[in-house]
Amino acid sequence: MTRLTGFFLILLRLAIGWHFLVEGYQKIESQYLIGETVYNKPFSSAGYFREAPGPLGQLVRSYAGDPDREILARLTVRQIPEGQDSATYPPQKRVPPALHRDWIRYLQEFTAHYDLSQSQSTRAAAILEQAESKVVQWLTYQPSADPQRDPNYTEYTSEQSRTYPSGEIKVRMNMSQRLEEYRRRLDELQAADDRNYRFGRDVEKARWRQAKADVASWRAGLQADLDKHTQAYKTALEGILTPEQKALAPFQPTKEANLIDYLDLVTPWALAVMGGCLILGLFSRLAALAAAFFLLMTYLAVPSYPWLPTPPASEGNYFFVNKNVIEMLALLVLAVTPTGRWFGLDAIPYAIGVWLFGPKEESAQS
Repeated sequence: MTRLTGFFLILLRLAIGWHFLVEGYQKIESQYLIGETVYNKPFSSAGYFREAPGPLGQLVRSYAGDPDREILARLTVRQIPEGQDSATYPPQKRVPPALHRDWIRYLQEFTAHYDLSQSQSTRAAAILEQAESKVVQWLTYQPSADPQRDPNYTEYTSEQSRTYPSGEIKVRMNMSQRLEEYRRRLDELQAADDRNYRFGRDVEKARWRQAKADVASWRAGLQADLDKHTQAYKTALEGILTPEQKALAPFQPTKEANLIDYLDLVTPWALAVMGGCLILGLFSRLAALAAAFFLLMTYLAVPSYPWLPTPPASEGNYFFVNKNVIEMLALLVLAVTPTGRWFGLDAIPYAIGVWLFGPKEESAQS
């Protein structure tokens, strides 16, 4: 190996190390040094994995939760049992199970935090029942023949945009209609995915991205309206507190950690450590191997398959091989090359090993 080859391998290690270090530092800065402000949103991989079309993205969503399935689970009411009269069946018993779990967990933590009395707990249980009854009425509402005389029409319906061949129009829709439209758009998006895969290339192009954006927009609208009911429920609970209880530290419900939370915690620090080790030449082979594995995971999340739409921020044209693959292969070259001994801190433990145990046979070749 010539000195010039070694020089460029060291330069390659430093460049990739700098890339990883800066990526990690910026994510750490957004999470811990700046925090959430008007101009800064802390790093989260939730959006990345929500949109990731590759096998890893699908695997992460299966453990962390798919946002489309989650919103549908919180908005799909229970069916009335066979033999029960729909006119007399208590609406709160039809509340979506996922939403009931959220609200009952909030009530339990709220009760423990403020140490509610027996009478307050009874009132809180009644507030939960009323809130669940109202949300079921909202989810199952059907307008009367004369909506103008229906007192619930404005509250339980909302104006939505629908696109037709002749153009876009605004229509008022109840929740049943909105959920039906949302499911239809999900089916259209899945059909577009299937067509791309079947033809082995992105035949949907801009239509796929538009369908993806439409689904995200409808999901956000549904979530926003559900949040209004959740906030009304929480506000009603706060109304039963005494002045002494209100003077306590504000109640912050615990958030159930999922796979995304662990990834958000580990990823920034892992990037910074791998980058720092590559720059310093410390455990450089192990760091290069770990960095290559990380890039493999990113490729499996968003692969450059010809039947997948090109990510909006990508440069150039990819056909199975993208920049992550190229950088991964470069890291694998570094993982089998002792550049940390040529220029880096790996030279120190190596020199100690040579002093204690003598040189290895292959050291003369490297």
